[in-house]
Amino acid sequence: DITDGNFIFTKKKEIVCIDFELSFDMAFNRPNPPFVTGSEGYASPQQLDFQMPAFSDDVYSLGAILLQLLTNEHPKNYLDSNGSVDISKLLSRTDDHAMTSLAGTCMAPDPTQRPHLTFLESKIRSFANEAQGINP
Repeated sequence: DITDGNFIFTKKKEIVCIDFELSFDMAFNRPNPPFVTGSEGYASPQQLDFQMPAFSDDVYSLGAILLQLLTNEHPKNYLDSNGSVDISKLLSRTDDHAMTSLAGTCMAPDPTQRPHLTFLESKIRSFANEAQGINP
C-alpha cells in the first residue's frame, strides 16, 4: 500500500516517493506470495485479503491519501463497518464535494468501481489547475 509516509518534499519542493523497494513487481509477479501486511485505512480490502496485487490497490491507497489531505485525519476514521467510505461523515468535514466524491470512489471496496490511474491523474491535475486559477 501507499501511505502519506511514502512521500517527502525535497529542498526544491519536489515530491519524492520513498520506500519503493517494498513494492510488488507486476512484470515478474514478485515477491510471491505478495506482501502479507498492509496499513489499515490505506490498504485495499483485496490487499488485506492477500490477493494478487493490482493497480486498483494503488488507486485505493491514493484515495486514502486524498481523504487524509481533505480532513487531516487518518482514513480509517471514515470507513464504515462494510469497509466503504462514510461519505456523509466525510462531507461533514469538507466543503469540496468533487474531491470528496473522488476520494470515496477511489476507496470503493469493489476494485472494478475504482477509477483508472489515468483518470485519477487527470482529475487531480484539473483540481490543481483550478486551485491555481489556470484554465487548461
